[in-house]
Amino acid sequence: MNLTGPIDYGFRNDYMFRAALQLSQKALIGLISSLLHLPPSGIKSVTITNPITLGATIEDKDFVLDTNVLLNNNTLINLEMQVNNLYNWPERSLSYLCRNFDQLNKGQNYSELKPVIHIGFLDYTLFPEHPEFYATYRLLNLKDHFEYSDKLTLSVVDLKHIELATEADKAYGIDKWAALFRSISWEEILMTAKNDEYLMEATKTLYNLNADDMVRQRCQARMDAELQEQYLLKKIDTLTAENAAKDAEIESLKKELPVCSRMYNHNLTLKGAGTFHSDSFFDSILLCEILFCLRREFLSQYIPQSTCHAYGGISTADDTYHQRQCKITDTGHTPDVQSTYHYQGGKGGK
Repeated sequence: MNLTGPIDYGFRNDYMFRAALQLSQKALIGLISSLLHLPPSGIKSVTITNPITLGATIEDKDFVLDTNVLLNNNTLINLEMQVNNLYNWPERSLSYLCRNFDQLNKGQNYSELKPVIHIGFLDYTLFPEHPEFYATYRLLNLKDHFEYSDKLTLSVVDLKHIELATEADKAYGIDKWAALFRSISWEEILMTAKNDEYLMEATKTLYNLNADDMVRQRCQARMDAELQEQYLLKKIDTLTAENAAKDAEIESLKKELPVCSRMYNHNLTLKGAGTFHSDSFFDSILLCEILFCLRREFLSQYIPQSTCHAYGGISTADDTYHQRQCKITDTGHTPDVQSTYHYQGGKGGK
């Protein structure tokens, strides 16, 4: 194949991913044998149990384009490509896994339940704090890791971290399949697929599907939907961040409310004791203090009681409010304070 240039619709388009696996049984066998560490000769049959009509309009029931495969008539496999992180993959994959496991018909014995394997190809890292290229999960005893059952298996292929592939992953070619799925040009995909008949078969199938007008329309529809999904996710992230900042501000203001309340009660005590001559002045100052709630720049102007000369040597426990207003100079109160306060027996009175 002599192909060059960008690939219009690659394997990360979930419609193309499903169409290619449905159209090419050989590519499907190659992928499954790699993922399950099976020799291709060990796969006797693969049957897609939820086929779609390629090129037909996508109905609501087909909007989630997962591929269900019956392997060798005894194992159910669910394959899915997911590009956008909807932050629900663990729950979503468990839902698919359990749905496929609930397969008994009336009169069948529970021992007849087939093993179910769910494998997701994610174009994002599911657990950023624990990145892994090919992770597999099963039901285990939390104490000694004894396996409860081998009939439920969840696997995740992280297409963003191919570099984390283990030697076993490479030996079975899982990293090659991941690279194939991430390819964006024909030169890149041909370089990846060379010398592997299953990868090359998948590449040829991709080329043929890109030449089908009806399939291209379906792929474009899915691409448009994913772009809209990305826009909405970004918008949600932005609004979430903004709301978090507002919530933090609200919590900060809530913490200041008791301070304002204590200040109000304290100033009422001062006013009742006849400390101030002017009620209007008291009300103005009180209002300002409630609004600013002891802001740091205001508090930074506080002075110790012992440095204030306005009381003529009188110092009480209720001098705090007076101390906040004092601006000490070499000659006592500044003129604006002197003209406002009228202390009985004080040195700063007008």
